[in-house]
Amino acid sequence: MGNNMVDDFRIYFADLTHTGQGLNADTLPLGAGLIAAYVKQCYKNIEVKLYKLPGEFNKDINNAPPRVVCFSNYAWNERLSLEYAKYIKRQNESTVVVFGGPNFPLEREKRREYLLKYSQIDFFIKWDGEFATVSLIEKLLEYNFAVNKLKNDRPINDNLCYIDNKGNYIEGLDGRVSNINDMPSPYIYGLFDELLRAGFIPLFETTRGCPYGCTFCNDGHSHRSKLSRRSIDNIRKDIEYAAKNGTSRTMFLSDLNFGMYKEDIETSKLLADIIKKYDWPDRFETSTGKAHPLRLIESNEIINSVKPGVFKLGYSFQSTNQDVLKHIKRRNLSLDNLQDMTTYFQGNESKDLEFFTELILALPGDTPDRFMQSLRDVTDVLLTNNIDVHQLTLLKGSAMDTDQQRKLYSLKSKFRVFVGCLGKYKFGSDTKGVFEIEEVVLSNETFPYKDYVEARILHLLIKIYVDHNPFIEVMTFIRMKNISIIDVLVELRDSFIPYDKNFIQLIESFKRGMSENIFDTKIDLISFLELDGNKIDKYIAGEYGLNELLIHRSDAFITYSESVHNLLYKSIISILKKNALYSKLYDQYVFECIEFSKLKKIDINNIFKVKKGTFSFDFTISEKKNYKVEPHSIVMSKKRTYSFTHTDSDKKKIATIVGGDGNTRAKNIGKLYQRYNLIKLNRKVESIN
Repeated sequence: MGNNMVDDFRIYFADLTHTGQGLNADTLPLGAGLIAAYVKQCYKNIEVKLYKLPGEFNKDINNAPPRVVCFSNYAWNERLSLEYAKYIKRQNESTVVVFGGPNFPLEREKRREYLLKYSQIDFFIKWDGEFATVSLIEKLLEYNFAVNKLKNDRPINDNLCYIDNKGNYIEGLDGRVSNINDMPSPYIYGLFDELLRAGFIPLFETTRGCPYGCTFCNDGHSHRSKLSRRSIDNIRKDIEYAAKNGTSRTMFLSDLNFGMYKEDIETSKLLADIIKKYDWPDRFETSTGKAHPLRLIESNEIINSVKPGVFKLGYSFQSTNQDVLKHIKRRNLSLDNLQDMTTYFQGNESKDLEFFTELILALPGDTPDRFMQSLRDVTDVLLTNNIDVHQLTLLKGSAMDTDQQRKLYSLKSKFRVFVGCLGKYKFGSDTKGVFEIEEVVLSNETFPYKDYVEARILHLLIKIYVDHNPFIEVMTFIRMKNISIIDVLVELRDSFIPYDKNFIQLIESFKRGMSENIFDTKIDLISFLELDGNKIDKYIAGEYGLNELLIHRSDAFITYSESVHNLLYKSIISILKKNALYSKLYDQYVFECIEFSKLKKIDINNIFKVKKGTFSFDFTISEKKNYKVEPHSIVMSKKRTYSFTHTDSDKKKIATIVGGDGNTRAKNIGKLYQRYNLIKLNRKVESIN
């Protein structure tokens, strides 16, 4: 396929990221890179270049205009790409603009409406882009880039979508790359070199496709169900290339079910070898599989055996209710089948291990009671210590975005600025504010909005009190008493927060963040920002539209630390009394556990300070027994003083992560709590006397 004798011309691949509040999408543009590498393989004389940063893209499209521009179209960069496509067409109508990616409606009529609305798009490539892009280039060369003549003849290529000269919608058949191992690597071609040096996170693909049909996901289409895999040798070449040439300490896999297949064990061994050889990466992120828990454990153990805490163990549920799962066409393992993961997590000697899960709020068929049970299942039964409760968003290309699903479940959605996805950018010499729009479901026929608000507050409390085990000493104790962590947090939310004048400010601010600047229609949101050009500056400055969960979680520990710890103490004591388990010994133990954990965890305002505390219980023995002790067994005859100190390397790491000032520092602190394994950043504890 392809013609190497083609005259020289430029083709740019733009997978743009917003930068208004710092780098938003900070991974390498893998999808665009794979297509670009295949184009380069087929047409060696074509000049191919990849872009992430709008500023660099703007400079080159003006100084060295391309013949073809291919935009990656995602929910987080759609409007930015459309604005640059519009600008390019104004500058030179003959430049061919191609869009591709998952952010494309599933229904044929909506696809037609999309391309009619955004006439700056000459062609849209659905699904896999490698073959379709090269086939399109062949056609463009055949027609000497006369796009109108080409469209007049209405060729039909697999995955190619466009509007012909008479306004008719033309769509090719659904095509796949049957063997991704045959595709060339953008790493080996050197297409990512500049971005690797600039600190973008390496992203790799070992497996393409997903056998599951989840309706909320734009990979849930049956067309994506067949799997294709790269060879272990090619995977090694790519990862090793990034280890040698990149500056980021993190790597991602784009796989949708890593650890589920037997081949993933070989990939895990490969990663362990890379870590041994290069001491890289510090963090490995991917979407884990939905079956074969023992294989998930094995892959986790292989990677973390070299560097504990690099890879977090996990299983994404979205819901544990079987009826809800039927509504969203999801298949999960049962809680009983996942007990091996809990046993492994509890028995693992490493104190750096994370055990994560994901839920989605207000799914079709879900109710407040069902959602609460899902929280109990993952927190109290599976004992996960990293719980993400995602808001349900309606993604183009997903079945849930269709009219049929919206009506069937009475999905009530509103529109807001996509967090972090905005900024002011140069289009030629002019500057324009651009923002992305996210459609979020706030209620459905079985999940009222008032319960949605209460559920989100409970999730904030989970992020504060459960994620990364900041209170592992006392939480282990109450679990030993068969008390639900969720019960404690509900007690805290309903019985104590309303009477804490400080913490209630945090909750009220969180609720305002949920409800302010969210609009009934997309047009209302656009009008709100575009009628007053200063509003986008307020978003950029953080006055509007920050990630309320991220900000308020970090703010809880930084500004409201005393309340965070006092409220937990009061709630646990209240629950002990309600369960007829209260004693003075338990009261003292709960108090000291919370104080011990307070001194041990990160305090952003006092990274370099050595902290001290005196205690009646021997927490060194407790730690050796994973805190599964009865308080009377570790009471000391004489109180002991402990020191709590960050290592020099941790001080340096924390200071680097949270660098900057003002809004930048606040966002960096939020990312610290969201992205990093905080268990590894606890202070080291030593007995003084």
